[in-house]
Amino acid sequence: MNVMEKILLILFTLLIPLIGFAQTDTQEKKAKEKQSIYLDASVGASFPLGPYTKDDPKDDASCYAKPGYFIQANADWMGKSNFGLAFQLTYQNNSLSDVADTVYTYDTINPLGPGNWSNIYVMAGPVFLKQFKKLAIDAKVVGGFVISTSPVFKTINPETKLYEGGTATGFALGMNIGVGYAISQRVALKITLGYSAGFPKRDSQTANVIGIDTTGHFIYSVPMDISIKKTISTFNTGLGVIYKF
Repeated sequence: MNVMEKILLILFTLLIPLIGFAQTDTQEKKAKEKQSIYLDASVGASFPLGPYTKDDPKDDASCYAKPGYFIQANADWMGKSNFGLAFQLTYQNNSLSDVADTVYTYDTINPLGPGNWSNIYVMAGPVFLKQFKKLAIDAKVVGGFVISTSPVFKTINPETKLYEGGTATGFALGMNIGVGYAISQRVALKITLGYSAGFPKRDSQTANVIGIDTTGHFIYSVPMDISIKKTISTFNTGLGVIYKF
């Protein structure tokens, strides 16, 4: 073996691990290319469903909600396939119906309405996203919790006979389907359809004023436990923008 052959053998031996490193680096880059993050924001109309739209004062399930609006933000982390993990934050607002203006509860001097529902959903779950050239279709199933503020959760102050409080929390779930159209490599416009449901509950304790003692202080009855449970569900539809990192 001459000197030139020895040099070529040494160089080939040194290049073998470098080739392996290059292949590994290429594979890692390809894997990273398949992983991506999508951010999108949507706004649109929110339509009450089921008990959420009932306005019968004799039905404890009534929520007196009217159509309103929602604002939603999503962050979708997509893995090596068409599946990933979605994080969703939604704000939803629905006014109370006119019937609520005539409803009195707990012997208060003020009616239940006017007012509105203000719901904040914080949820996460699996997402499926498939791209067809300039079109993208995504579907999400999410779950989490809801923070609801509404006059229907207020309880009466026995001294003033006025409503107080009004915030409840509970489990929530949702489903979303969206269709996006790319207007650039990173930005797309989106139409979204969704369903959301929440089960907020508020527990409180109150007592009625039953008299006044000799010092002028109120005398209260035995405290009563009050539990208010509601089911809120809506169909949401709107427009949004998607940004791909």
